[in-house]
Amino acid sequence: AAREAGELRGAQAAAEAAEQAAQGAAATLEAAQAAESRIPELEARAEALRDAESDVARLRRAGGKPDATHAQPLPWDEDAFLAAREGAQRAEKARQERVLVQTERVSLKAAHDRFASEERAQAQETAEQERVKREGTDAKAALEAAQAALDAARLEAGLASYRAHLHVGDDCPLCGQTVTVLPDAPRADLGAQQAQVEALTRTLDERRTRFTDLRAALKARQAWLDEKRAEYRNWDEQLTARETDLRAAEALVTGDPQSDMARLLAGLAARVRAAGPDPARARQAALAEITALRTRVQDAQATLARAQGDLAAAGATLRGVQANADRRAQEAQDAQASLDAALRDLNLDAAQARAAALPENDIAALEAAARTHEADVAQLRSALADLDRQLGAAPFDPAHLAQVTRDLTATDAALTAAREQAGRLAEQERQLRERLERKADIHARAQAASRALDTWQTLTNSLKANEFQQFLLAEIEAQLLTRAGILLHEISDGRYRLALQDGEYVVQDLWNAGEVRGVKTLSGGETFLASLSLAIALSDYLAGNRVLGALFLDEGFGTLDPQALEAVANALENLRTQGRMVGVVTHVESLSERLPSRLLVTKSVAGSSVQRFDL
Repeated sequence: AAREAGELRGAQAAAEAAEQAAQGAAATLEAAQAAESRIPELEARAEALRDAESDVARLRRAGGKPDATHAQPLPWDEDAFLAAREGAQRAEKARQERVLVQTERVSLKAAHDRFASEERAQAQETAEQERVKREGTDAKAALEAAQAALDAARLEAGLASYRAHLHVGDDCPLCGQTVTVLPDAPRADLGAQQAQVEALTRTLDERRTRFTDLRAALKARQAWLDEKRAEYRNWDEQLTARETDLRAAEALVTGDPQSDMARLLAGLAARVRAAGPDPARARQAALAEITALRTRVQDAQATLARAQGDLAAAGATLRGVQANADRRAQEAQDAQASLDAALRDLNLDAAQARAAALPENDIAALEAAARTHEADVAQLRSALADLDRQLGAAPFDPAHLAQVTRDLTATDAALTAAREQAGRLAEQERQLRERLERKADIHARAQAASRALDTWQTLTNSLKANEFQQFLLAEIEAQLLTRAGILLHEISDGRYRLALQDGEYVVQDLWNAGEVRGVKTLSGGETFLASLSLAIALSDYLAGNRVLGALFLDEGFGTLDPQALEAVANALENLRTQGRMVGVVTHVESLSERLPSRLLVTKSVAGSSVQRFDL
C-alpha cells in the first residue's frame, strides 16, 4: 500500500511538472508569436534601408552630401532635380554669356573712348595744320621780304665794290658820266641777311614738311575713323543681338533652380540621415532579427509540442496509477471481507491468523507475482482481442506475422529517417533563406560597387589616356583663341576674327559677310597678323595677372610683300598705341624706317656698335 501511494504521488508530481512545462512552453510560444508580429515592420524597415542604400548612391551621384540641410527642404524627386539642374546649367550658361557680353561692352566702350580720343587728336591735328599753314604763309612772306632785302643788299654791295676805282672828276666806268660825289660805303651785313634767309628757308621747309605730314596723318586717321565707325556700329549691333538672345534665355529660367537643387538634395540627405549612419549594416541587423524571431517561434512550437506530449504521457500514467490504486483498494476491501469470512469459518480471530500468516516479504513477493501474472493475462487478452478484431475469421499465419513484423520495423526505421530528413531539410531551408537574403544584399552592394567602379574606371581611363590634360588644354586653347580673336579683330582693322571649327583654326571675314574659311587661305601678311595675335594672347596668358608691356618680334618680315608689310606695320602701330612697347628685329629698312625709335647694329673688325635714332 505504501509503495502504491508513493507511485501515485510520483505520478501526480510528474503530471503537475508536465503541465507546468506545457504552460511555460505555451507562454513562450505566445511571447514568440507576439514578437513575430514585428516581422512585417522589420521587413518594411529592411526594404526602406535597401532604398536608403540606393538613396546614398543617388545622393553621391547628384553631388550632395549627407549633412546637407536647408530651411525649406523638398521631398526628393528625380525628375524635378534633373529639371532644376538643367535650369541651373542654363542659368550658369546665361551668366557666363552675360559676363562675356559685359566684357565686350566694356571693350566696346574702351574702343569708343579710343575713337573719341582719335577724334580729339584729329581735331587737334586739324587745328595744328591750320596753325602750321598760317605759320608757313607768314614764313613764306618773311622769306620773300628777307630775300628781296638780301638781293638789294647784294646789289648795293656789288656797286660799292667799284667805289675804290672812282675819283671825283673822273668818268664812271659803269655809266660813263663824270663822278661828282663818291657813294657812301655799304652798311648792310650780308652774312646776317644770308643767315636770316637760310633760317627762314628752313622754317618754311619745316612748316611745309609738317603740313605734308599732318595732311597725310589726317587722311590716314580719317580713313581709320571711317572704318572704326562702321566696325563699332557692327560690333554694337552684334552685342545688341546677343543681349536680346540672352534676355530670352534668361526668361526661360524660372524660379531659382540652384535653390531648388539645394532643397531637393537637403530632402534626400535628410532621408539618408533618417536611415542611420550605416543603412547596409542596419539592414543586415533587421534581417538577422527577422531570422531570429522566426527561429524563436519554431523552437517554441517544438518545445510546446514536446511539453504537450510529455503532459499527455504524464496524464496517462497518472490515470493508470490512479486506476490501479482504486483497483488495489477494492481488492484490499474484498480481501479483508474474504479474510473475515474465512476466519469465522475457521473459528480464528485476527491475532491467531496473523500468528499463522506468512512473513511480509513472502506475501509481498506473492502479491507481486500475482500482479505480474494478472498484468500478463490482461495484456495477452487485450492482444488476443486485437488480433481477433484484425484477423476475424482469417487463419493465423506465422510467416505472415513475421513479414508484418519486418515491415513494421522497416516502416518505423523509414519514419525515423523521414523525420530526420525533414529536420535536415527544414534547417537547409532556413540556411538557404539566409543565404538568399545575404545574396540579395550582396547583389545590391555589388551593383552599387559596380557603379562606383564604373565611375572610377572612367576617370582612370580618362587620366591614362590624357583626356584630362586634353580637356584642360582645350579650355586654355579656347581662352587663347578668344583673346587672339579680339586682338586680330583690332589689328586687322576689324576684318578678321579667329575661331575653332572641328578642331581646325578658321577665320571669320567680317568684310565678306562673315565668311568662315581656313587659315591656310590667308595671305602672308594676314597669316603673320594671326600668328602675332596668338603670340600676344599666349604671352598674356603666361603672364597671368601681370601685364607684359613689352613684346619683341624676331624676323619673319623679309618674306612679306609690300602690301603685307604695310598691314604688319599698321598692326604694330596699333599695338604701340595700345600701350605696348613692340621691339622688332628686322633687316627690312622700309619697315624699320616707320618705327619711332631704332637701334642700328653695325658690324666691323673692331666689333659691333649700336646707334640710336629717334624720329
